[in-house]
Amino acid sequence: MPRRAISIILATVLCGYILCAGAGCGGSGRFLYSTSADGLDFAVYGSEDGVHRVAVSKDGSKTADLIFSARRQGPYFSADDGLDYGLTVADVDLDGNVDLVAQTSRTESAEKFIFYFGKGGGEFEKNEFLSSKKSPTFNDGTGQISFREDEILLYFEETEYNPAVYTEKHITYRYGRVDGKIALTGADGVIFYSDQDIYCIASYLPDADDESGMTAVSEKWVYPEKIESYGIEPFPPYKGKN
Repeated sequence: MPRRAISIILATVLCGYILCAGAGCGGSGRFLYSTSADGLDFAVYGSEDGVHRVAVSKDGSKTADLIFSARRQGPYFSADDGLDYGLTVADVDLDGNVDLVAQTSRTESAEKFIFYFGKGGGEFEKNEFLSSKKSPTFNDGTGQISFREDEILLYFEETEYNPAVYTEKHITYRYGRVDGKIALTGADGVIFYSDQDIYCIASYLPDADDESGMTAVSEKWVYPEKIESYGIEPFPPYKGKN
């Protein structure tokens, strides 16, 4: 291949790389802002998509370089929306170390975040489990991170002669710092059993013999006509998969 052709190709590739880097494509993005907390300095990089990378330093020396997957669909962040591009710098789990939580999805159906928990001294550890969950709530002063799971277990579809038979569950799980690590601390839920036409309002605590299991510590059975008196809206009837 002629040298001129090679030069043109290299120049085109280099130009594309520069443009992509400037737009934050697959890289750390542009510098957004800096902040400090707990004796640490944070340099935040990204774009209107959100935070791509946070460089952490202590006394002028870098201690961590944390990568976030910025969201790729609107509504986008802006410099003056008061959200710091979706980044929370705070002691979320109340263990005495500052944490970093960045919003990586901001759609009408769900929000997602990446959680980096501080280990002290400017070191951080990503929590893969919580980072995989949709629409968690955190930083509410309790040191707990909560998320809700909604599920319908269908046993029989509706027919001409019989209604559908199903169980509908809405469970809120709570996680917090236990013995130095993030673990399940409890859950609350509302469950509807269509075959009995009754709700169960329940609270759960972790099973002492099973790290991933839970034991119901309270259950209240409520008929549909009474459920609103507990501040709960009746679940809409199941209408089938379509």
